[in-house]
Formats: sequence, C-alpha cells, structure tokens
Amino acid sequence: MNRSVVNVFWVCVLLSLGSLSARANEAVVSVDITKAELAAQKQTLQLTGSIEAVRDADLAVLQAGVVEAFFVDVGDVVQKGDKLLQLDAVLAKLQLQELEATLAVAQVEAREAQRLYDEVLALSKTQFVAETTIAQRRANVALAKGTLNEQQAARDRQQEIVKRHTVFAPFTGVIVSRNADIGEWVVPQQSVFNLVSNSDLRIRVAVPQEFFKVFNSRSLEATVQADDGSASQKILSVSSVVAASNPASRTITALIDLPANSDFISGMSVTVNFDLGSETDALIWLPETALKVHPDGGGSVFAVINNVAKRFVVQARKRQGNMVAVSGAEPTHDYVIKGVELLQDGMPVSINSKAGN
Repeated sequence: MNRSVVNVFWVCVLLSLGSLSARANEAVVSVDITKAELAAQKQTLQLTGSIEAVRDADLAVLQAGVVEAFFVDVGDVVQKGDKLLQLDAVLAKLQLQELEATLAVAQVEAREAQRLYDEVLALSKTQFVAETTIAQRRANVALAKGTLNEQQAARDRQQEIVKRHTVFAPFTGVIVSRNADIGEWVVPQQSVFNLVSNSDLRIRVAVPQEFFKVFNSRSLEATVQADDGSASQKILSVSSVVAASNPASRTITALIDLPANSDFISGMSVTVNFDLGSETDALIWLPETALKVHPDGGGSVFAVINNVAKRFVVQARKRQGNMVAVSGAEPTHDYVIKGVELLQDGMPVSINSKAGN
C-alpha cells in the first residue's frame, strides 16, 4: 500500500474520533425545570431606640435660700403652676413691707405736689402769681412723680424676689427625683427636682450613617414594640432626622413623635422596624435545589432558554423552608431544579418535566 495513502487513512480516523469526542462533550443533559415566583419584598431596618420626654427639666430655685417646705415628693404628678417648694422668705417679706411703706409716702407726696401745682395754676387765672413759683411747683410735681416711680419699681422688684422663694411647676409631669431636703441651703445652680412630662414623648433612634440619604429624602414609617412587650404602636412616621453623624458611633439620630394616648413611658427601651420601601433588585423564589453553590460561597442558577442553559450569578437573600429567594436573576425564565450540578453556561438541555405552570 502506498505510504501516502496510509497517512491519509490515519488522518481520517483521527478526525472521526475528534468528531465523536466533540459530540460526546455536547451530550444533552436532561433536567427538570420550574417557573420562578416573583417576590414583592420590602426592605426593613430593625433598630433599638429609647423613649424620651420632649420636656425633661432639672428644676432649680431662682433665689438662694433655706428650704422651708416641700409640697410634692418623688412620684407625684403635678400640674402646670402647682407649688413644689418654698424657701424661707421672712427677710424678703419684711423688706417688701418696708418698700411698700416707702411707696405709700411717695404716693402722698406726689399727690400733694400735684395739688399745690393745680392750686397755683388756678390762682394765676385771677391774680398775679410769679412765674418762678409756678415753675417751682411744676418741678416739685415732676420730682415727686420720679420718686414715686422709683419706689414702685423697688416694690415690684422685691415682690418678684419674694415670689422667687417659691418654685412652681413649669409644665404638667411627674416628679422623678428630689435633690434637697428641708433646712438645706440651695442656690440657683443646684437642681432640686427632675420633672418629666409623660404626655409629650418621642423615640430617639441611632441609625447607621449609611442610611442618612434614605431617612433624609422621604418620610419613613415605622412600627414600635416595647422590649418588655407592655406597649406597641403601629405606623408612626419619622418626625425629624438630625443631619449630623456621631463621630464615635458613626450614627445619625432619628426622632419619632408618639401620640398622646400611647402606653409608653419615658425611659423605655423599644424595638423599631423602619419600612424602607421596595427593594431595587427583584427577588425570585426558587427551590433550594435550583441553587448551585460556588466554592467561594456565591451561587448560580440556570435558566432554560431555547433548550440551552443560561447561567445567572445570584445572591441568596432569604430562606423559607426549602425555598430560597435570590437576586440577580430575571423573573421571566424557567429555571432548572434538577440536574444543576452537571450544567455549564451554554450547554444544551432537554426538559424532562416542568413544574409551576
């Protein structure tokens, strides 16, 4: 046999074997598929917050003095204007009496100066009266009125000092603490009561700073649950966001006003669930068998398009029973749920069965 003919023969054999190997590599994989179920998911953010009173005041005396009497104690509910504390005001009251007596004398002198001035004016209409006399009487009236005004101001000032020996409630609330006792000397820089209003409450929440844009761009709704289960409130709106980040915790502050009839009290710890709206990436629910897990922890799913496997790199977002919600895949395709381990992108497949119709 001619040597060239033999070479051609073996070349043909090798080509035939390569063709058979290629056809073997393109073997069709039989798979089961299912229709993806679109999940309309909402993003939520769960954080811990604290109930605080909008009006929480450390009350101090306005005048230094010795405590003479208390009218309330810790735990008492007081109304705006109620007396809370009385300082010893004996000396202040005596000085007030002295100024009132001085004021009475000044009032008499002012009336007498006015009478004498009116008298000389009436007399000047019928007979001659020296202009100097009239001017002197007029000056005496002005001087008497000036003295009267001065004494009235001194009396009013002392009345205010006497009033400041009593501490009144600036708003309705509960006495949380009392920091002085009868007979103790107190000064304006010292807190004697802590008064908290439970009728005007809000929730303070520290929010991670990466959510500032979401919180600042629109009004968010939230549900609130007391951590001890004693109170809850649905659908509250974020009242305000403090546009400054805490440099230590890298958080911003969100405030939520509570309605007046809520069961919360100041100081409670609460769990707040914020509704951040719909997710930007559509989620689809698939059986767990549809997810091919990568060695690096990622995952893929395979859609069947015109009997060819198309690979989608996905992220598992939620799990429920034997179902997994993934993002990164299109919800309009059918996905392989059996035979995933054998598939590669672009591989031909045959459909054995289809679920989810």
